[in-house]
Amino acid sequence: MTLQKNFVGALSVYGGKKDCFYLACVEHYPEEKRYFLSHLQKFSPEQLTLLGQTLATYNLPFIITDLPLDVPPCGNCTALCPGITQCVHPQTVAAQKFLQDLLALDHQRYKEHPKDYERQRAQEDLGERAPQLLSRSLRRRCKKGFNPYWHRPIDVYIWQKYFDDLQQYFKMAYDSFGNTSLMVWWRWQYWQKHLPESTIFWEGRSVLVLLALLRAQIIKVQDLRHLLDWQTGAAAKVKIVQQIERHLNFFIYDRDLEILVREPKAFDSFLLALAAVAADNGQLESIPAWAASKAPFILPQFVRQDA
Repeated sequence: MTLQKNFVGALSVYGGKKDCFYLACVEHYPEEKRYFLSHLQKFSPEQLTLLGQTLATYNLPFIITDLPLDVPPCGNCTALCPGITQCVHPQTVAAQKFLQDLLALDHQRYKEHPKDYERQRAQEDLGERAPQLLSRSLRRRCKKGFNPYWHRPIDVYIWQKYFDDLQQYFKMAYDSFGNTSLMVWWRWQYWQKHLPESTIFWEGRSVLVLLALLRAQIIKVQDLRHLLDWQTGAAAKVKIVQQIERHLNFFIYDRDLEILVREPKAFDSFLLALAAVAADNGQLESIPAWAASKAPFILPQFVRQDA
């Protein structure tokens, strides 16, 4: 009997003008829930024709990449601008309302249970997170508001879900165009013109994939901490890949593991390919309509195969 076989892929394109990048393709057998990193290929910016041929060979239903695939509200607005505080663009209005509602809910908790609220704030000062409260850092981010020429609504949704973890483990916030070089973004617009027209791109981020793996208890907190240390980063990558192999029924050849450990761009593409696998399995976080991007933004929800 011939087993059904699917392919999904990912392409991390962050980097400098001359940086190479990697295409990661995963072979997926849905009936047996088995996965293989079947193709990990390096491309230079001058090899767009070869990249296009490779994409056509694998006939991928979609590819996840790590650049914004649409623009902030100001990018397609033709109205006479009244300024940020008076902006009436539907995306801006929805994002600002969501932030104000988060702040209002936090203030309501304080008014209804002031002693519990202050006790939980004191615990936060000692390093214990109170998940039912807005953290101080997230509250400051909410008060700054939504910037329609810099942010997209998906940013606001990601703040609510991942802001504290991004700060704790990666010392970063999430801003679509704050974390993206415009040179790289425009280069990507050029590249897409030279790739097969049938290619569908979805969006993801490797750091969010790592946090999803952490929340699914596939990797551990110390794995993330060691990953960012230049002395322990290589060993942490090996351990992360081994945990993925064990808990997600994944197979990776030794030669590919060496590349993942040695090449940061390859590792990022591999993580995005995991998000593609989750998307193919329907294991996704549901994003509300007001925050949805033109191209789907993939927030995976992994399920351990050995759970």
